[in-house]
Amino acid sequence: MTRELIAANLRAARIGRGLSCGQVALRAGMTKDTVRRYEIRRLAPGSINLAILCRLYRVSADAILGIDE
Repeated sequence: MTRELIAANLRAARIGRGLSCGQVALRAGMTKDTVRRYEIRRLAPGSINLAILCRLYRVSADAILGIDE
């Protein structure tokens, strides 16, 4: 599990749901800058924000973290 993989999975999940960074920020209670930083590997989401994003994107944390089942 690397920051690059998490960033790529977050971006793919957001795009898969057809959402912009601004829409995610508004719905998740984050700033657009935070969402962007998650996707460009400058910041890794904490457990609470990861859970919020997973719920919003309708994916599991395992999928975002790249954990094989």
